Amino acid sequence: MATETLPAAHDREVIGFTEQTPRKAALVVGAGANTAHMEKPLRGVAQRLDLHVFEVAPPQIEVNPDRLHMTNTDEGQRSAAELLGSKTVGTVLLSLVPELHERKIVEFLRYAGDGLVHDIVVPKPLVQTIEELRTVRYALKDAIARRRQIDPSYDPNKDPMLRVQEHYRDKEAWVVYRLLHEQVMARLGRLESASIDIQEMRTAEDEGRVVAFRGGALEDLGPHVISLGLDTQIATNATRHYTIADHSETSIERFRYEDSELPEGVETGFIIHGKTILKDNERDEAHDLNFTWRGGKGLVDKKEVRLTFVDPDTDVRSTVVIDLKTNTIIVPEAIQDLFPVTQFEDNGYGHCVEVGMIGDDPLRSFQPFEMASIVTMWQQTLRKQGQTSAPFTHQRGSDLQQLAKM
Repeated sequence: MATETLPAAHDREVIGFTEQTPRKAALVVGAGANTAHMEKPLRGVAQRLDLHVFEVAPPQIEVNPDRLHMTNTDEGQRSAAELLGSKTVGTVLLSLVPELHERKIVEFLRYAGDGLVHDIVVPKPLVQTIEELRTVRYALKDAIARRRQIDPSYDPNKDPMLRVQEHYRDKEAWVVYRLLHEQVMARLGRLESASIDIQEMRTAEDEGRVVAFRGGALEDLGPHVISLGLDTQIATNATRHYTIADHSETSIERFRYEDSELPEGVETGFIIHGKTILKDNERDEAHDLNFTWRGGKGLVDKKEVRLTFVDPDTDVRSTVVIDLKTNTIIVPEAIQDLFPVTQFEDNGYGHCVEVGMIGDDPLRSFQPFEMASIVTMWQQTLRKQGQTSAPFTHQRGSDLQQLAKM
């Protein structure tokens, strides 16, 4: 791969930049889907803040030469090496298949520890296994220690060195709802159930993503539903009125659309059934909280979070829907005044760049390492549960909600 020509962490004497070198740069490594998704916001930032974008792509991937400032050329490789030696790099964005995440994160953490890279952004999933997670955790700890030797004021809690991009968390409708979740519960009552759907009509074959999807739907789409579920727990627990327990009971069903080109046994869809406990701290009561997470490809096109609340005094139930496909929030009349705007535009990439990459509050946009680690642990646990049986084969265009009843 092209990035193998970059200078080693201990040998960075390449200073090839002039006084006209941008004061802040982003190095985009790879040519995955996230490179295309983030092209527009990255270009917008470049116009305002001299953010210079390089792309060093695997040579087997065809890259549009006009996409970003540098592509997979010899010149691009040399310029990326010079950039990493120039102390101008703000962000390294790794847009790679998940199998490469561990190795490339560790590689660029060496630069970050030396102060040559400010932060590293990796799209979900952080890594694939608990073993890889341990390796990255050790490398991150070492990089933070070395950064603090250079800059004793560095605070990794406020300014994380490693950031995970989970764009469904950054969709504007979800960001707005999440900020008002406490007020919603104050009006509608406790959360009784949560249903999250990330179902997509297109298949891995339609998208040309058979290689990227070979880890299965749980690896590719699982982080989305798990992250939104964790967000719901965090927002609920922040109210202090209610607390969702950290433990839960789960089971998983796996599905596979017919005629899939993916390796035998790889699921293209999944349903996670779960139950946990929600405690009403003011009433000193404990209630079951049921949740269902569905995700997959070759299905219906449905992307939404559906939250059902129950008033503890009247037993009246209300539902809030955050439609992540249309970027809208659908609420009952009782809380309409909390949401004067219900239709939004940001699909999760502009907010990610403007707030997370160059803003002063990266934690509003990116997942911190510990939260992304929890997602990885959830994935591995669910993967082990799902391996007990083969995925159920279904026709393309099915709805997982209906398949669960079969």
